Amino acid sequence: MVRAERNGRLFDAFKEKSVVAIGWPALGDLSDAKSRKAIGEALAKVYAGAKPQSQAMAAGQLHRFVNEMTIGDMVVTYDPSSRVYLVGEIASAYRHDASIDPEDTQVRSVRWDGEVSRDLLSVESRNSLGSISTLFRLSNDVAAELKKALSGNITTPAELSAPVAEAAEEDLFESMASRAHEFIKDKVNA
Repeated sequence: MVRAERNGRLFDAFKEKSVVAIGWPALGDLSDAKSRKAIGEALAKVYAGAKPQSQAMAAGQLHRFVNEMTIGDMVVTYDPSSRVYLVGEIASAYRHDASIDPEDTQVRSVRWDGEVSRDLLSVESRNSLGSISTLFRLSNDVAAELKKALSGNITTPAELSAPVAEAAEEDLFESMASRAHEFIKDKVNA
């Protein structure tokens, strides 16, 4: 999953230009940064005021985007306004390109296969795809469900038993509430 920025603001650009992109533009071209450590060092120089945890997370995401993603890997992005996932595969090596968006200059070309309505997916898949991270790896189950939905061979949630769907949503609510409480405790104790 590569987020199309907050509120999916780059979704249309990703779709029209057949790309996905992430930020950290001040780093410039990372083609020669072949390790997470090298990217972390670049981040520490350019974004010296950032918290170490934020730098570590950014280094991990950038390393995955620049060095680990390969041509043929499945990629997904999301448009929250239309509740649609755009599904495709990576079609190029990493490149630095400011023409997509001045804030998202780390770029990969994509061959888009189609769109999948969020409403077609199971509660478990929707929950998994709801992560707020800019970039994250999909589980094999979620990837398989998206591919199945693309092919039109999926059971819609309306056809699932209501008690199962309600239980899953209730579990999600409890999980979110628990995480929120822990976050509040962390902030109070910091």
